[in-house]
Parts: sequence; structure tokens; C-alpha cells
Amino acid sequence: MTILTTGFVVMGLVAGTVLLWRLSRLGAAQGQGRVSVIVPARNEARNLPALLAGLAAQSQPALEVLVVDDGSTDATAAVASAAGATVISVSSLPPGWAGKPWACQTGVAAARGDVLLFLDADVRLAGDAVGRLLGAANGGLLSVQPFHEVERPYEQFSAFPNVVALLASGIGALRPSPHPGLAFGPCLLTTPAELRAAGGFASVAGESIEDIALARSFERAGLPVTCLGGGDTVRFRMYPQGPAALVEGWGKNLSGGARRARLFPLLGTVTWVCGAVSASIEAVSTRSVWSTVVYATWAAQLWWMLRRVGSFRWWVAALFPIPLTGFIGLFAWSLLQRVGRRSVTWRGRRIPV
Repeated sequence: MTILTTGFVVMGLVAGTVLLWRLSRLGAAQGQGRVSVIVPARNEARNLPALLAGLAAQSQPALEVLVVDDGSTDATAAVASAAGATVISVSSLPPGWAGKPWACQTGVAAARGDVLLFLDADVRLAGDAVGRLLGAANGGLLSVQPFHEVERPYEQFSAFPNVVALLASGIGALRPSPHPGLAFGPCLLTTPAELRAAGGFASVAGESIEDIALARSFERAGLPVTCLGGGDTVRFRMYPQGPAALVEGWGKNLSGGARRARLFPLLGTVTWVCGAVSASIEAVSTRSVWSTVVYATWAAQLWWMLRRVGSFRWWVAALFPIPLTGFIGLFAWSLLQRVGRRSVTWRGRRIPV
């Protein structure tokens, strides 16, 4: 093993440990407020039943649940209505608006609560989740990265994208930044007044990664952004539709998220990925006790990380060069779309970037 390879391996292990040392989660349910839940939904008939059932079973029920049907071609509206949600239909987008920001803006205009909770349709909630979210609110914008529930084999390829997203966010670092400069779109909580002060969704109208842009709008307005891990309280299952949806979803987000990450978490994340690549190459090219130790150490660290971010299987860590290769391919595809095509695709829509 060369000095350079050894350096990448050691620095990568250190960077990964430092960036995911402490991942704060939601505390006890103790908040109060009249909550309007806004769910932007485009072709989400498959995901909505679990979310809406979870909302109906809350120990602290919401004032209203608004499902904004964003031009769906499936039974999204019928499923939401049958579950008791108020359905608001969006037939077309105004010029300059992307789909999700406009759906959220439409929901805000109809909401009556003094607290706004934005949830993606694939989110799953524990029975006290709304109360815990209210208890964690500290003004500004509260963002929660859900715990990733993984079921089918192809979904294991979300392992590295999930870990990288958390590392680059810096929210689990040994000393997290008080200004993360990002948010996680599946679960956001704020108030109407603070959202207006930050410019509302009009400030991120055309953004393909609207959650990060919204967090920056809050920080520019002098409002705090708090990011937490979902743990057992807020979960989701990403891309159950199949491998094509996984490629499309991560292709939309990976390179754009990297471009907007803070410098030091980003450098640490790049170092960690380079260390993983170095450990993989060393294990393949050199048969030695040292390369075996390096490989086993990397697999152990990745398993520690995966248990904190999702229900990934042990063999993902044991065979980490395979999902690592998949991650590099996904990132390259994401970069090609943003740099080469200057647009990304999501749910049948092409979004300029």
C-alpha cells in the first residue's frame, strides 16, 4: 500500500467518524399548535395510504391535511379523498415554477393552521411524531431527514447516497454548524409568518432542489434552520416504484446537493469517498493481511453508518465496493444531466437547472 493510498484510507476513516459522530433526533412530544399538514403529491396513490393512516393515528392530530394533487395521472386524488384529506388540484404550472414548489405554495395559500408541516407522500410517522416535531421546533425552519426503510434488493443501492447526503450536510458532525445551509425536503416544519419572512416558496420557485434553496432563504432572512435525524419517529421508503425511479431520483439530487454543501463537510465527504475507493482498490489489487484489515475496517465503519440512516442489510457493508461503484455511476449521471443537459427529469417533467 502506497503512502498516498494509506493517507486516503486513514483520513477517510477519520472524516467519516467525525462527520457522523452525533446525529441528533427528535425529543419528547411536548409542543402545541394548530398544525396544517401539506402533502405535495404527483402520482402518489401507492404511497399515500400509509402516510394518511399515520396522520389519522396521531396522539396530537393535525387541524387539517391538505393533499395537493400536482397533475397526477393515477388515483392520487381519489386515495387522498377516501382517507379524509382535503384535495387541492393543480392543473398547470405558472411560468418559472417547478412542480413541488408550486404545490407547496398552493397548499400554503389554503392552510388555516398556525404551524405548517410539509411531508412527502412516502413518509411514515410514529404515533407521536407530530407532537415531537412541535416539541423540537425552535423558530425558523425545522427539517428532519427520515430513517430510510429498505425492502427490495435494488433499494440497497441507496446506501452510499444516503450516507453521503448526511455526511455532506454536517448535521451529525462532532461539532455541527449552527448554520447548516440546507434542509431535508421530506419533512419540514415552520410557521406562516416565518415562511413569509423568508420569501416563501416564491423564493425557490424554479429550483429542482428546493429544500436546500429554502434553507438558504431562511438563513438570509436571519431565521434559524434546525436539522435532525428521523430515527424511529419519521421514516420513509424511497423509490419503491423500481430501479428507474431510484436512478431518476438520485440523478436529480446528488450533484446539485454537492454543489450547495458547505465547504468543510463537503471536503470531509470527498475524503471519505476517496478513502472507500482506495480501500476497495487495495483489496482487489493486493492480497495481504494489511489490505484485509483495511477492508474489514471500512466495512465495519460503513455498517455503523448504515444502521444510523436506514434498514440496510449487513451484506451492503460487507460487499461495499459494489454499492460504491453504483454510487459513483449515479453521481456521474447526475453530473452529466446538470452540466451537459442543463436539466433534470422527475416524475415525467424536465426541470431546467
